[in-house]
Amino acid sequence: MAFKIVNIGEVEMLRKIFSEDILYCLYINDVTPSDATVVTDLTEMTGKHGYSRKTITPANWTIQTNTSTGKGEAFAPDILWSFINDGISGNVNVYGFFAVYASDPSKLLFVERFPSAQCPHIVDGPNASILISPRFNLYSES
Repeated sequence: MAFKIVNIGEVEMLRKIFSEDILYCLYINDVTPSDATVVTDLTEMTGKHGYSRKTITPANWTIQTNTSTGKGEAFAPDILWSFINDGISGNVNVYGFFAVYASDPSKLLFVERFPSAQCPHIVDGPNASILISPRFNLYSES
């Protein structure tokens, strides 16, 4: 028999997941994420075109039950990376983003590869930018 996660339980679980600072990072190796992907499978964009990790704090999240679907949802403000021409990096292919807790960056929380029409995203200097919108749903299947 499957158990049911009630609406308030979905919201409480999301609050626990997003209860500490999360670092969003871009990765530059051609990885298609799977259930077995770990943070060491990903090569971060570190040190290119003024890149830096982005931090989302617990206060940035809105966590609630969606009134039309009844599902727990969490969302944070959009994350924008704007790049500079550092004169040394050349074009950089970015395949997606991943997230880790700031307190333990060795554990991968989630990873997303960009859709095929945007993958790889080519970062070539000051006119390049990448925008993502953190959105999550949590609900019981039964």
